[in-house]
Amino acid sequence: MDLQLAYPWRPVTKIVISYGMKGESYVELSIGGQMVPFQVKDTSGSKIGIRYHAADGQFQIRIPGGKWTPDAERFVKQSEAWILEHLPSIMADKHRQEAWWQEVKNGHLQIRGHRYELQVLVDRSTSFSIHENRIVLKGPAGADIRQLLELGLLHYAKKVLPILVLKQAEATGSRVKGISIKRNLRSKWGSASSLGNINLNWLLIFLPEAQIQYLIIHELMHFREMNHSDRFWAWVAQYEPNYKPLDRSLKDWGWLFGLF
Repeated sequence: MDLQLAYPWRPVTKIVISYGMKGESYVELSIGGQMVPFQVKDTSGSKIGIRYHAADGQFQIRIPGGKWTPDAERFVKQSEAWILEHLPSIMADKHRQEAWWQEVKNGHLQIRGHRYELQVLVDRSTSFSIHENRIVLKGPAGADIRQLLELGLLHYAKKVLPILVLKQAEATGSRVKGISIKRNLRSKWGSASSLGNINLNWLLIFLPEAQIQYLIIHELMHFREMNHSDRFWAWVAQYEPNYKPLDRSLKDWGWLFGLF
């Protein structure tokens, strides 16, 4: 089964508005000698703004009315220094995403720090199973492998992550009322509420095991302190003394937010 992979970065023709698969519009400008694509978004405000949206792996320019104008072009050019400052890390994230998908295409997939052989088979039914060192993905001929893989991994995350949360809840004496594994947490790993509910980003399964456990402890400790005060970090340190380097290391995994 051929792997037809699509990446979130979609360059378009220079200074010409183009449209993506979902009707979104783009414009590409020459910034500092590099061609940089921008997704054009409408805004309810009165001012033009620019940002990098990690979840989509691209720059966005928000314009009142959602139409490209000379004012918008001037604003982007005035923001050239900011764009050039962030472009290297943005492109590094994109290259990490492409390398990850190339690994998939080469038949390998890493989950929870373990590298598996990925076997894709043609079958009438769709299934996703994990064996000792092998992941088997089955689907009809011509199916979208990227979509099948996402659904299979999401199902795996919804099965495994709650178990890990409950184990840590028992170890830390935390009471959990609800656990939700989310695919729409586009820029954060998780959240906790004072009601005892935890939301986790399904992308946690791609992190090393130590980072996963740290993030779960982090959210559980929010049941005791709904902030990031010294008292909160003291609680975290009680159950994960090595939390500081683990927390810093999460910056190295931000590229995962734009993976699917």
